[in-house]
Amino acid sequence: MNLSLSDVLELTKTEITSVLGEEVTLGMPDSSGSGLFLFPYQLLFDPVFVNDRHKMDENVTSQRYILKCLMVPGSSQNYEILSKAFDSLVSIQSSKLAEQITLMALSNVTTEDLCRIFSSAGVSFRLSIPFELRWAV
Repeated sequence: MNLSLSDVLELTKTEITSVLGEEVTLGMPDSSGSGLFLFPYQLLFDPVFVNDRHKMDENVTSQRYILKCLMVPGSSQNYEILSKAFDSLVSIQSSKLAEQITLMALSNVTTEDLCRIFSSAGVSFRLSIPFELRWAV
């Protein structure tokens, strides 16, 4: 089964919601300022896979993707929900969300890049959790 980007996001959102016990919204926080938000900000080809084609076998598909995301609290001061989100990501870190999706929690993003992401989205900078999803199609 080939998973689309929307499938990957929905499966991820559902898994985090079930572990967290609170609703997760796709996108950046709006003026309501409540809850937890899953914000995808970059989609890439997996460079390891692209550069190491000799490691392919008949079970490996033709493309692998990396989706970089942020977990962002609705309110810049809502550290409790961010702490719970961190715990939920750690509990499902490197687990299979579906047969083809692997959650690679806690990726590195520079402060400069985070500032650009928040500024571009029109949201005030706040503490967030960067992580990556990897899947094949």
